Amino acid sequence: NTYIEAPCKRLELNAEKFKSETKEKETEVVISKELLLELAKGKTEQLDELCYMATGSIFHRRILKFGGIMLHSSAIVYNGGGIAFCAKSGTGKSTHTQLWLQKFKDDCVILNDDKPVIKKEDGSYFIYGTPWSGKTDLNLNLKAPLKAIVLLERGEIDEIEKCDKNTALKKILASTVQPKSVELLNLSLDIISDIIENVEIFK
Repeated sequence: NTYIEAPCKRLELNAEKFKSETKEKETEVVISKELLLELAKGKTEQLDELCYMATGSIFHRRILKFGGIMLHSSAIVYNGGGIAFCAKSGTGKSTHTQLWLQKFKDDCVILNDDKPVIKKEDGSYFIYGTPWSGKTDLNLNLKAPLKAIVLLERGEIDEIEKCDKNTALKKILASTVQPKSVELLNLSLDIISDIIENVEIFK
């Protein structure tokens, strides 16, 4: 449970479906109007979007301490299993997941179009929707067993192969918010290393 306080209409709308039924909080994300203006360096345009991104970044740092990691990816649930498609912005993550929706229709939903969370529970990894979903508002309050992470690249031929561990570590780390704190960076690396050992990674 995360208590969030921030002057952000978009986050307020997106977070509505994620509201907890209990009032107990385990951590909090708080951004005041003053802090927001400081982050914006006094500029007042697009403050709502800046606040939306900043709260997501703070949430990622908070959830690391609970064994979770926010992954820059477009994630689907297909036949009950979660698949995260990871790549640099502009590569085609959202386009790719839309193709899954077209192809598999009733068997597939978009869980989160930009920043789902991956977290271990009872020895298995799950992927979760969050209120933060990039340029779109495609996000669901669902969790699913994480079946695979696919590292997308552009190419002339459609092909898929298992990814070696070193490449997977570099690419997955590059797809998260990299904390400046050594403690949080080490937590990130520990979580990613464990994911690579326990989840299928493809490219």
